[in-house]
Amino acid sequence: MDIGAPLDDEENFELEGGGHISYTKEFKYLGSIISQDLRDDAEIKVRIRKGNAAVGALINVWRNSQIEIWLKKQLYMALPLNVVLWGCESWTLTAESRRQLKVFHHKAIRRILGINMFQ
Repeated sequence: MDIGAPLDDEENFELEGGGHISYTKEFKYLGSIISQDLRDDAEIKVRIRKGNAAVGALINVWRNSQIEIWLKKQLYMALPLNVVLWGCESWTLTAESRRQLKVFHHKAIRRILGINMFQ
């Protein structure tokens, strides 16, 4: 392999010691998904999916009328919202990713308050 030659996008990178580094389109590093194009769309989608799972896991809490709204708010901020926003300080937000985050937030709040989307 010529050192100055450009690499094919999907070619394995050969090492001097005889090994190689395999090509991959995306991988997980320190809990974040790194993609070939260095965009954060895949990471944001995974975080929103995990946040929806956390909201769903607390469905009995949200439906319980004996738990006050302020406590439900604190639980939402501590668990599902924290799951979604983990690592967000390094995201580059596009208009679409902002929209997806707003949709998650509004959907979660409606579920917590027991409000139907059509009400």
